[in-house]
Amino acid sequence: MGHERIILCSGVNPPGIPNQSKEILKLNLWKTKDGINVTLPVSDLDKKFWQDITPTYLDLIEIASYVYTADQAVRRGGKEVETFGAGWRRSLIFHIPVRVPELWQSPKVKEFLTDTVSYLSDDYYEFHFYPAHGAPEYQQYLHFTNGAGKSYQPKQVVLYSGGLDSLAGAITEALDEKHRAVLVGHRPTLKFESLREDIAQQLAKRAEELAPLYVPVRIHKDSEIGTETTQRVRSFLYASLAATVAQMVGLDGIRFYENGVVSLNLPPCEQIIGSRATRTTHPKVLRGFQDLFSEISGKKFTVENPFRWKTKGEIIKIIVDHGCEGMIKPSRSCASTWERTSELTHCGTCSQCVDRRVAMIATEAEKHDPVGQYEVNIVTESILEEKERIMMVSYFERANEFRTIKTADQLLEKYDVVADALPYADDNADSALSKILGLYQRHAAEVRDAAVILLRRHADDLLGRTLPDDCLVRILNDTNSATVLPAVATPEKKNGDSKPKIPQVSLSGSHGRLRWHNDFKEVRLGEVLYNLEKRKKARFCIKYLVTTEAYDEARAQHLETKIDPYVRANARMSALPESSKFNLRIQQYFLGNKNLEKLCSELIVLAGNGHYYLTTQ
Repeated sequence: MGHERIILCSGVNPPGIPNQSKEILKLNLWKTKDGINVTLPVSDLDKKFWQDITPTYLDLIEIASYVYTADQAVRRGGKEVETFGAGWRRSLIFHIPVRVPELWQSPKVKEFLTDTVSYLSDDYYEFHFYPAHGAPEYQQYLHFTNGAGKSYQPKQVVLYSGGLDSLAGAITEALDEKHRAVLVGHRPTLKFESLREDIAQQLAKRAEELAPLYVPVRIHKDSEIGTETTQRVRSFLYASLAATVAQMVGLDGIRFYENGVVSLNLPPCEQIIGSRATRTTHPKVLRGFQDLFSEISGKKFTVENPFRWKTKGEIIKIIVDHGCEGMIKPSRSCASTWERTSELTHCGTCSQCVDRRVAMIATEAEKHDPVGQYEVNIVTESILEEKERIMMVSYFERANEFRTIKTADQLLEKYDVVADALPYADDNADSALSKILGLYQRHAAEVRDAAVILLRRHADDLLGRTLPDDCLVRILNDTNSATVLPAVATPEKKNGDSKPKIPQVSLSGSHGRLRWHNDFKEVRLGEVLYNLEKRKKARFCIKYLVTTEAYDEARAQHLETKIDPYVRANARMSALPESSKFNLRIQQYFLGNKNLEKLCSELIVLAGNGHYYLTTQ
């Protein structure tokens, strides 16, 4: 884990913290003796239309601003860390003054806030709140205009990034749902304003009186604060701003629009466990936002992703089918916003650019997405960075892999991180697994279609050997041109054996109500028989707990350090990535089958601090 940083916000100075420590970061949205080093202007609001922000939501957007700024200010350790994950996780301790301290100090609110931001960022977060003195009112943040907003009564508040998915969401709201929508978006730089205006004008022409209202937000921080490029907590800031806007217009919900493949974001290879493996709209994150916003508002608040079961290609078809293909070119998908220009809006080599190009090719929509706006045309030009070539190969190889996965069990065995999403899906676990598998199989078909199109299109170039050996077409034609590593690291072997050494147990036996046969391939609890032959993780979990005689709290075994390494080694599975251990739960071994989930709940007990034991009486 990276080193610990203490973040003191807007002049708060709790006792016991050395004021000049190099581990302290001071962030000031308010006027303090150190001045203001973070600003948050929210523009284009009509005073006649908008209500005032409540103190609770003012606290929320300030907390989100501090988290967002600290995430950029505290480095993870350099580019190697971003890519390969060593020393990835940081420990960030916030001290924040708030207007409603009794709310933010409540255990439930702190739990929702801490758990959600920690999972989103893959860091350790800790929050301490204090009564605010001299806190500014909402006028400091909101810039009102005298526009026509007074007659605009919205039906929905939508997060808008400027990419294809959120563009399709805005089109869906206006042209399909017939909703007046407020689009809340981040304005990281002014150099793309003309592109945003282009989209806004085209959409307004199509939607007429239902044209969405765009509310841009721009956070500015002093240059000496520094920049960490991963920026994994951006969606917390955007969601908090959107929830605040919803409160101001009397709505009880917000919507993200992002395709399900990106939302679930299964890691394509071992290296991509950093900035590219984000959880911006992961179902667990969206449920965390929903729980937090419901708790602080005192009523049910919804956070939805209507595109959770759609692929990127299906998103593009929504845009084209609505006659909005002219909005594709000015949309922006690239991850490296700061390095782009108004002419070269996309780098071409980041995972977002690759996903966009592949989907455009697969849906035969390339003519709407000019290759000239990409700095690198990956199809026929050299991809110089090794990590980008590896990512490229992995992207296509993992798509091939999904064409061979036929069942939910196979999906869970290969990508057990899928289990993180199941408790937060609208459907039951079996239905959600089926939909996830179908989603990735359709994505795999799109990727394959794009590959076939490219290979056929450039067959003469391949035969004539006129293409560089590190361009996408050559990589597709010769997958040995880059090495694909496994999705997670393989456990290290010790003395020629990767399996942790524990005492042996009889292949058949019993303890209390629990009986097992055929080396735990069949387990009976009371009168109910469970077949675990194809559920290796559940099988070896129970076997380990029986073998170590973990039948009470005193003998409980630790999941991360004891149970999981044994389960993975004996099931011949890859070791769990460091970035996923923080969210490991024993229930994940049993998800996807109602009977096995019942077995887990009746048999296995949490003893606290990540320890588990069996209750067999």
